[in-house]
Amino acid sequence: MRKAPGFLQSGAGLPRPVLWSLVGLSLAAGVLGLITGRQVADFTETDAIAAYAALYVQETGGTPGDCHGMPGRGAVWLIVQCGSEDTARSYDVARDGRRITGATPPEA
Repeated sequence: MRKAPGFLQSGAGLPRPVLWSLVGLSLAAGVLGLITGRQVADFTETDAIAAYAALYVQETGGTPGDCHGMPGRGAVWLIVQCGSEDTARSYDVARDGRRITGATPPEA
């Protein structure tokens, strides 16, 4: 009986250091993905409102109690509205907490 070709006998055909490097990189990418996903998943509406209320206080000198949140649409996860009349601010917030657009006057 004839012997099978070498590439069929050695499995993947990759040198061991290359194979272990790929395994290590895959595991590292998986761990980083889990950590990043967990940070985004733990970010709540309360966290977003508090963060943008602090920004409002810094910009205008108002109080955090002047702010409230309401659901957004599409890419806008949450709309944080703060103040009234001359100090009014509206912050469009993405699911990961970043600001989508600049401050816009709130709707009446």
